[in-house]
Amino acid sequence: MAVSLVILDPPVQSNDATTVRFQDDTGVYDAVDNTSGWGTPNEEVTDIVAVTTTTVGKYHLTLDIVVTTSDSTETTYDTIDLYTEFGPFSSVTDLVFDITPALLLDSGVALGDSDDQLPDGWYVATYTLSEADTSTEISSATKTLLIDGVVRTLIYDKMRQVPYSHDFERFYHDIKEWGELLDPIYYFSKFHGMLAEVTTAKKSEILSMLATLEILTSV
Repeated sequence: MAVSLVILDPPVQSNDATTVRFQDDTGVYDAVDNTSGWGTPNEEVTDIVAVTTTTVGKYHLTLDIVVTTSDSTETTYDTIDLYTEFGPFSSVTDLVFDITPALLLDSGVALGDSDDQLPDGWYVATYTLSEADTSTEISSATKTLLIDGVVRTLIYDKMRQVPYSHDFERFYHDIKEWGELLDPIYYFSKFHGMLAEVTTAKKSEILSMLATLEILTSV
């Protein structure tokens, strides 16, 4: 047998939109319940090494991320060496990876600092285990997700600014105040409509809705 990688579903976005957390959900080897988990007779997490190490019997653990933004620009970021960034690993519980703009490198240039916001868009992450000496892939897992932290924060900010009055039913409010009430509700509804069915088949439609929300929340 060998390890068969699993990523915990779903990856979690931080509330400040600066981080997305990928967590290994492969589990520990069990002869009955989890024959593809980490540990003897399968690969050990303690044998994961940096990608610059080519020792026989050791392993590389990497993450590749491709991001498509709302304007359909697709960026394939440099492979992330998870050992170098988050290791060494002593147990399965150590396999938690908080990805920030500082770890998304395009030809060696970081997307941003660790406290910058991640760009909204369609993310495809591929988690791979391979042999250190031959680079032969042992297992990989791919996770697709929509990152929406930037527009989500802007929409929630607008929702908090909605005017409140016990006398609203008397229609004493002017057009501007109606706009302050109805516009955020419209944005909020469109946002949740975008999230209603996040599937690969809906990718183009979702990115189009994201582009509209980015325009609406920019003013």
